[in-house]
Amino acid sequence: MPEIKFKKSADFALTVGYVPAEGGLPDLLGYTPTAYLEDGAGVSHALTCVMAEDGMSIELTATSQQTDEWRCGSASVDVRLTNGTSVLTDTLVFPIVKNITPLAAS
Repeated sequence: MPEIKFKKSADFALTVGYVPAEGGLPDLLGYTPTAYLEDGAGVSHALTCVMAEDGMSIELTATSQQTDEWRCGSASVDVRLTNGTSVLTDTLVFPIVKNITPLAAS
């Protein structure tokens, strides 16, 4: 798995891929994804979730204005998939680091 670092106050986008297990579902079509990120202070933030048309991945996003509220430190994110019942993905843990140079010119 690649190492991920995220810089606070930037747009956030993460694609979560689905790899079918042997004998498992061929895709995630029909499931509703919901995801939250827990920031370095333990505060939960809702992420926007968009399922790919083929049901093989989910794009998780947040705007720079939203991520400006995230606290630096160790972040955790997972996805709940609901279709009558709910299941959770594995949890991804990565650091949120402080941006030094402002994104907007002053």
